[in-house]
Amino acid sequence: MMLEASKGLVTQRGTTWVKTRNVPAAKPCVYYLNAREDFATFLGSCEIPPCTNKVERAIRGVTILRKNSLHKHSANYMEAMCMALSIDATLRENGIEKIQLGTI
Repeated sequence: MMLEASKGLVTQRGTTWVKTRNVPAAKPCVYYLNAREDFATFLGSCEIPPCTNKVERAIRGVTILRKNSLHKHSANYMEAMCMALSIDATLRENGIEKIQLGTI
C-alpha cells in the first residue's frame, strides 16, 4: 500500500529509498520504506502490547529533558535537572502525587 502511495515521490537507490520530489508527503514515505522491516517486528511479536501509552508516558520526561538540554550549556544545570526528574519519578512510583513544602 505504501509503495503504491509513494509512486513518483521516492525512488530506490541500492537498498535505501530516497525522495524524488520535494513534497511534504515524500518524507514519511521514505521513512516508512527504509524502516518497514523494523515495523514488522512489532506486528509479529505477541510480547509487545498493542497499546504503548504506559511506555510513552514513562519516557516523556527523558524526551523533554533531551529537548530542553539543547538550549542549556551548563553541566550543573543538567545534573540538577536529572536529579529533579529522578526524585519526581521515584515519588510517583511510590504513590506520592503532591508534596506540600512544609512537610519535607
